[in-house]
Amino acid sequence: MKLTAIDYPRALGHLVVGFLVTGALGVAPVASQECSNVSYRLWTRGADEVRYRLGETVEIESGREGHIYLHVDSRSKDPYSTSAEVGYPEKYGLRGRATVVVRHVRMEAQSGEDRSAGRIRFNAVEPGTTQLGFRLVGVRSPGRLDLVANGCRTGAIPIRVLPRGGQADPPADEEEPAVSAAEELVGVLFTALLRRADVGRADQEFVRWVRRDSREGLLRVADTMVSSDEFRSNALRRTDDTHGRNNLGKLRQLLLGDMYRDLYGYSEPDRQGREDDLLDLEDCLSGRPGNEACSRLGRELVNRRLFYDYHRDAIDALSGRRGRR
Repeated sequence: MKLTAIDYPRALGHLVVGFLVTGALGVAPVASQECSNVSYRLWTRGADEVRYRLGETVEIESGREGHIYLHVDSRSKDPYSTSAEVGYPEKYGLRGRATVVVRHVRMEAQSGEDRSAGRIRFNAVEPGTTQLGFRLVGVRSPGRLDLVANGCRTGAIPIRVLPRGGQADPPADEEEPAVSAAEELVGVLFTALLRRADVGRADQEFVRWVRRDSREGLLRVADTMVSSDEFRSNALRRTDDTHGRNNLGKLRQLLLGDMYRDLYGYSEPDRQGREDDLLDLEDCLSGRPGNEACSRLGRELVNRRLFYDYHRDAIDALSGRRGRR
């Protein structure tokens, strides 16, 4: 199977401001009087920036790219910039598994420059509602972080991805749970292994493999991706685009760390496992096409208990309907 990078659209769709619906997402408290000085803004190519108060929901069309910046109010109309970490909600004590977040929003890993700017870059994927978590770590002078209440320095950014063109969402019961789970897991592998910022609709042949063969299907997909020309040609380049210029050895370590994050959350294999993976990664990227190290690395990354623990919801949904075709 030939894997090709996706040329996803950059034009901005219609953006509107919604309001946070609590309960289902289990988010941090909605903007209150003490948190009213925290805000964020959305940048998208070709459109005016939109500003939001803490707790308001960003709405963006599927297939669009967005950048969110966190701010703290100043005495003028222009708020202070911040330094902030933004990522999966679990990291910040919020409800919302990464496996669900990536169905709707595919984040680029924050670089040092992104953190200094209080920015997260992302692509909107499947229609639906999710949230990201954030932690403010600094405010641009003459602003002061200590003027932000402790409970407001960490919180949620709700995001609603709209269907492209504004068409209505399909009824929830029209999509078979096992097919949805297979698409979700294939999307995770596209992001984690091939480092794609936007995978579009998951490759349907891969989805069929996972739907039909469950665990062995996932291993086969991972094997195919890591053994592909796309991985060998683009994985390090995409890592370099994310983290900035580094030497080859450092880039390999960063690539492996990024793959761990997307596959296992904030867990990692033990020291021996990390060393074995790094050796296989070096052999895979340095050797000939079809190198056995590539196949071994792809399968080992997905065959660990860490992967199944982190993606348990999707795997349970997949396994529960395994007998259907």
